[in-house]
Amino acid sequence: APAPVAPAADPRRGRRQFKVGVAAMAALRSSAPASSSAVFALAMRNYRGKGHPQNRREAALLFHLAADQGHAQAQSNFTDWLLEEGNYAEATRYYRLAADQGHAQAQYNCGSCYYNGVGLAADQIEGARYYRLAADQGIPSAQFNVALCFSAGEGVPQSHIDAAHYHRLAVDLGHMEAQFNLANAYSQGMGVLQNHGEAVRYYRLAADQGDKAAQQNLGNRFYSGSRGVLQNFSEAARYYRLAADQGFPSSQFHLGEMLIRATPVDERVPTDPRAGAKLLSRVVQCEGAEHEPLRLKALELLRKHADQGEVVAACCIGCGAHHRRMMQCSKYHTARFCSSECIKNMWPTHRPSCQRWQAEQAATDSPSNYLNE
Repeated sequence: APAPVAPAADPRRGRRQFKVGVAAMAALRSSAPASSSAVFALAMRNYRGKGHPQNRREAALLFHLAADQGHAQAQSNFTDWLLEEGNYAEATRYYRLAADQGHAQAQYNCGSCYYNGVGLAADQIEGARYYRLAADQGIPSAQFNVALCFSAGEGVPQSHIDAAHYHRLAVDLGHMEAQFNLANAYSQGMGVLQNHGEAVRYYRLAADQGDKAAQQNLGNRFYSGSRGVLQNFSEAARYYRLAADQGFPSSQFHLGEMLIRATPVDERVPTDPRAGAKLLSRVVQCEGAEHEPLRLKALELLRKHADQGEVVAACCIGCGAHHRRMMQCSKYHTARFCSSECIKNMWPTHRPSCQRWQAEQAATDSPSNYLNE
């Protein structure tokens, strides 16, 4: 849940709010009734510790008091302590009280509670209803969630047109995931007319905010020179690198391919076999069944380009692992292995490389000293 939120700051209200807080404390001590706004102001002073020693426990008690007096922001804030205590049913009740008074953030949180079944029975229809109330008040996360509801037909009738509409509302407020989803909608023509130029524009917006899937998508487009962009290997490498730096396996693989020249690129992308091999090695070490096809392709690529000394020096050509210390083949000196087991497993395919290397050395009469493998 979000941290307690105070009303919009007004420097002219500082002295007045302090007086209200003092009056509230005096009223509370004398058991006289105090307004919910006065109690809330005092709660915020205790929570923030401004002009008053910070006391979160007292702040929680005061938020509770103001909440029971009907103060919407206090109702929303008090849920923080209820959630910390694991009292999800009461937290949802206070969210609902604030939401029914028109509190936008509480409407969003209430929608999440209903949608995910937190503190009450899951109800996608009610969840979508509260999300829409918050979305209509300009909460970008609520607009994004309403778009997802329309896209999947959960809690509302399925409508890709409405999904695109709410995605666009969230995009206008800078929501990164909505930018990516709207780009997909334009790319596929779902809820909007297909337009790859618009798709690229929204992918760029998401990529600039760090969305690795958008960065990967742009890398693919620039590499192939299709779907709204001209071919540009340099731009492709740039976007692949952005996603690869965030650990995106597909981008690590494609950038690794480019750096070891396993795929056609131009001179604007510098050759760097060692860096490429390290990227491929990271792909090989990915866990999970969904990464298995890519992992095998990366390992095959490392073995295929074993004749490039810098490539294989960076990782084991048996398993693709990257280690500081690795064993070197005593004859074919550019091959590296992380263990005796990898040497044994790779011997049937590694042996031809050794024999070819020996033949080349014999043809040029190059002196060499061999140790037994």
